[in-house]
Amino acid sequence: SFLDRSAGNAGIKDRIAYIKPSGSDINQSDFKVFQVELKLQSISLHQLSAFLHSIEADDSLVKIKKASIVKSGQSGEGIDAILWVETIAS
Repeated sequence: SFLDRSAGNAGIKDRIAYIKPSGSDINQSDFKVFQVELKLQSISLHQLSAFLHSIEADDSLVKIKKASIVKSGQSGEGIDAILWVETIAS
């Protein structure tokens, strides 16, 4: 829901193609790493920047681990981005 709100604030909620959650235990720890793969389609660089800023500037433990960004469509006016976002929870 945090990513959903951040996408709404950046004006790209309707550009989310998918969100795939996953999780894993940290060895010998009470914590879990939750990772989400999020794909955004046909957005502007400005929209992506606003979305990334809203995630990273928040005081929560949500961080961008990795990103893949490519031009979208034949005109190349927009971009597609796949983001791997993670947080740690107990």
